[in-house]
Amino acid sequence: MTRAKFLVSLVLGAVVVSTGPSANAGTQIIDDPDRDGQIGAALDITEVRVANNDRAIVTSIAFREVTGGDLALYYRPAGSARRDVVLVYSRHRARRDRNELRTVDGEQECAGLSVTWDRDADTARVRLPASCFHDGSYGDIRVRLITEIGGDADLAPSTPRGGWPWSAPIPRG
Repeated sequence: MTRAKFLVSLVLGAVVVSTGPSANAGTQIIDDPDRDGQIGAALDITEVRVANNDRAIVTSIAFREVTGGDLALYYRPAGSARRDVVLVYSRHRARRDRNELRTVDGEQECAGLSVTWDRDADTARVRLPASCFHDGSYGDIRVRLITEIGGDADLAPSTPRGGWPWSAPIPRG
């Protein structure tokens, strides 16, 4: 999958996105409208919950329907340059999932990286150990994600005009 495929996207229709912190420090919920996916229900993101914990960043994604496809989560320290982006990429297939951590230097090893897909609950859970993200030396983070099934399926967060912004800063807690 090319970098351009991740970065270039078009969102059809109006999208309303609301973000806001929950009662827990270091956690943010990004709501994404149901039925705004470009391929129908398949991998249509409905909610993203990011917990920026001391030992790991845990991201839970709710979908309208989990199917085979790709999930890419971009993380970056708040206020940092593009070069500081880290990508967790998961290829979900019926036979086997493949998960990778990528930086500008290419694929990186990361002990403890996990992506767990749950077809029954229509969710995926990503755990990125702090030691694999800037060697644990970071504070607030921003995220954005994309799902793909041959082409773009859904983006979060997104804007009514088809933009794909970073989330609001998520404090480390």
